[in-house]
Amino acid sequence: MKFLLFFLSSTCLVRQAVQFEGFQCTSQHVQEAVTTISACAPREVVIQLPWPNNTDIQQMTPSHVIVQRCTGGCSPLNPSCLPSQTRMKKIPVIVAKCGIKLGICDKECSSIELEEHTACKCACALTADDCGEHHMFSKSECACKCTNLQDKRRCLESGKQWDETSCRCTCPNIHCSQPGEVMDISSCKCVEQTHIQTSRTLLNMSSEQLLSLEILIIIFLISTVTGK
Repeated sequence: MKFLLFFLSSTCLVRQAVQFEGFQCTSQHVQEAVTTISACAPREVVIQLPWPNNTDIQQMTPSHVIVQRCTGGCSPLNPSCLPSQTRMKKIPVIVAKCGIKLGICDKECSSIELEEHTACKCACALTADDCGEHHMFSKSECACKCTNLQDKRRCLESGKQWDETSCRCTCPNIHCSQPGEVMDISSCKCVEQTHIQTSRTLLNMSSEQLLSLEILIIIFLISTVTGK
């Protein structure tokens, strides 16, 4: 521990941010920072009780309770604080069923069961099943990584933005200020709404419909040339 504190104090420099001033780390500062780490463990948290399915209930006491839930910091490889052991806690409640007449309510006693965490662990909350079609689960990074890397490279080279969630190329956050203009995803430019509708109509057409359209265009062009 002494070696770690010495190493950190001699090499560490706090990252600067807008609301903080960076300064050279001291042994005391590093020790205080390390000892104030809130590790993953069950802690008391306030949660709102789920409302009963009975639609006749207008009031419930209590509405919020304190239970033990896993919370705290973990490592980058296992970033999520998850429960490893749980138990059910029964919460006594009083509910009020109010009739049509104002001020007349029938009180009933009941209970609601809540899950309480008794032990915690640091782990990756994601699995391969959580990843999409174009994703691959990376256990070392605890993340779903896009597999279509060539599409990502072409997207970034074209000046667009890459969405890691959908593994698709998207447009930068540009607001179209002119009335009647919308964002064209293919060009990432603001165009008139009619142009977008025409493009979508062509994209939704089948190959036979597109062939028929091409034939009509060719016949029109031929008739125009011969007419001259």
